[in-house]
Amino acid sequence: MTFDADSKLQAIDELQAIYRNGQILELRLRLAGKAKLADQTWASTRRLGDEIDVLLGKAIDAWLGDAEKTISKINKMNGKVQEMIDDVTKTIKTAEQVVKFVGYIDDAVAIAVKLAKYV
Repeated sequence: MTFDADSKLQAIDELQAIYRNGQILELRLRLAGKAKLADQTWASTRRLGDEIDVLLGKAIDAWLGDAEKTISKINKMNGKVQEMIDDVTKTIKTAEQVVKFVGYIDDAVAIAVKLAKYV
């Protein structure tokens, strides 16, 4: 199955949602005085942003692969990221959550890198 135009846009939209959530988490951490964790979140989120820029900068009409499976995986990761942001908002004990968050961002970066190979 190939990615149709709507699937491509949905995949990019989901990646951008994860990126936006990373920015929100970074801001919440900074406001909570957790500069070191905020810096880690920024670095991880920035890497995802760079990969999204690569995807947007290329002609994306040649993606191949299982669109539904990939979009579903990205969507699930975004849901987990949102859950973690909600948890951080409720409690400021963030070290473990940020480590997990960075892991999800790293997974999203890996997917973005793989998708870029098909562009």
